[in-house]
Amino acid sequence: MNIDQRVGYNIKKLSEKKGYKQGAFAKLLSTSVTTLSGIENGSKDPKLSKLYQIAQVLDVPITDLFAEENENLSPADKSALLDKVEKIISLYNTVLVKETDFEIFGQIQKLLSNQEEIKETLEKILSGK
Repeated sequence: MNIDQRVGYNIKKLSEKKGYKQGAFAKLLSTSVTTLSGIENGSKDPKLSKLYQIAQVLDVPITDLFAEENENLSPADKSALLDKVEKIISLYNTVLVKETDFEIFGQIQKLLSNQEEIKETLEKILSGK
């Protein structure tokens, strides 16, 4: 996803979260539905002043429009996602782990280690706590 698509995706998700329909949201921004749709799908490049206006209408910091998808997760959503990861790892530990599987498990752990919360969860599970 390029930056234009990410910004558009975030605008769409944040406006939906606020309960705005596209037509009503476009009206609040004094723009057409066609223009707003172009911004949301990443094909229209909005001016910085329009991004600032969008952030104001959505009552979010402008940086939220540029955030990576997982940065927009609420603490509750992050917790639910972490719970799912723990369940997957637990299932892997109880059903699939054999001595020969530790190399694969190590590779999976290495891939996930850049996510601090997931890394901490893996370490907790591996230590048996």
